[in-house]
Parts: sequence; structure tokens; C-alpha cells
Amino acid sequence: MPLKASQMGGRIPGPVRVTLESGTGQIDTDSKAFFHHATGDKPEGPSVALTMLIKKILTAPAAVSTTAFISTGLTGAGKIANTNTITLARGAAWDGTLGAAGKPDFARNVVVTVTHATSVVAMTVVVAGVDIWGNAITESISIAATGTTQTGTGLKAFYRVDSIAITAAGNAEANTLTLGTGQVFGLDFLNPIPSLVTEMIDTSLVTTGTVVAGAITSTADKRGTYSPATAPNATHSWNIWYICDDPTLVNKTS
Repeated sequence: MPLKASQMGGRIPGPVRVTLESGTGQIDTDSKAFFHHATGDKPEGPSVALTMLIKKILTAPAAVSTTAFISTGLTGAGKIANTNTITLARGAAWDGTLGAAGKPDFARNVVVTVTHATSVVAMTVVVAGVDIWGNAITESISIAATGTTQTGTGLKAFYRVDSIAITAAGNAEANTLTLGTGQVFGLDFLNPIPSLVTEMIDTSLVTTGTVVAGAITSTADKRGTYSPATAPNATHSWNIWYICDDPTLVNKTS
């Protein structure tokens, strides 16, 4: 049952103008709701935080490709670290289907795969690029030693990948590195909780996706991420709805 003005202390909520343009970096919004007296007096607010319902559409995202950026693989002196750090920006060695532009279909996580004929040498790969709002971001991905294959899966969503910096305490030149995409998609606005309001794959309601709340840490996406339970295959599409307490925090850094 709706509350009457008298039940709210003689006040009723007034309208709030909101304009959100995801991907352009533009936010034009009043982040607080104003309360007005029923008698028409001037606003007393702000007094109540605005919570918005955000809808994100993922139309037929491409399948995961662990070689989308670097396909043939980096190996040998000058490409893989040997007790130093080697930085490689996009160029000829980035021979994957997305290597030239560095842009996946949607902002999504990156995956580093390292192989070795006998035993992988430990190293760290720092991925640099931009997020969906054009902000510079980096993510450090650790590659463990031993075994013939090691995989490092990123947690942040990259709108574009620009470079990688490879650091090794030992001689890792016999490692071979490829770089590609995962199936963790970035949210456009800050999701403060690890859940969705509603989730659909194609025309079916589901509750199977994995949601990570946004967090201002070096190892998390600051707006949050969504990973569907069904693997993307360029055919399935998803619609998800989530809450955002304050869209003006989209570029918050602390």
C-alpha cells in the first residue's frame, strides 16, 4: 500500500533528473533525492540516497579465446623476461584476431597462458589498458612455477588492452606466453553487492551467473563483474539487472 504524505511527515519525494551514457564517460545526475512538503514548500533535501536499477545487455558475446591478443606466443630473449622486466606494447607480436586494436567485443577479463617444454618458470605479467569509461587501468597476474602449462585469469574488465610487462626473477626465456579473453564481463556502474536483481539468457530467466561486487582494490574491478554460467559462443545473449546506489561513483578511485 502506498504511503500517504501524512505518513511520511507531510513530505513526498520529488522527481530526480538522470542522464547516463555508458561508454562515453558522461554522467549528468543528481545523486540524491529531494523531499518536498505536501504543501509545496521548497526542498529540504538532499536526504535520501538514490538507488537505481541498471540493465546491461550482452548481445551474442564472442566465445572465450585465450589467444585473442597474442596467438603464436612470445618466447625467447627480448620477449620473455630473464631476471628483468620486458614491456611489450601492441605491435607485430600481437598477432591474435584482437591484437591490432586490443579491443574485445565487450569489456571483459584477460587470460594469460604460459607453456614450457619441461617446467614453467615463475613470472608476473602486468596488463595495462583502459576500462569502459576510458580510465587507465592495470592488473598484475602471477604465473606459478612448475608444470608444462600455467594459466593466470584476470579479474578486471578491460575495454582495451594496450601492453603487457613481464617480470621474472629467473631466466624465463624458454616460457611461451599467449594472451586472450575470458568470460568475465565488466559492469558499467558500481554494483555494491555480489548479486543481481534479475538475469536472463536469451528468453529464459536464470540465477546461475557469478557476480562480484565492485571494490577499490588492486585485485578487483571497481564497478563489479558478471560471469555467465553458460559459456559465450557468439549466439547466446544475456540481459542482467543490478542495483547501483550512486552512479556518480562510476570513476571512484578510493
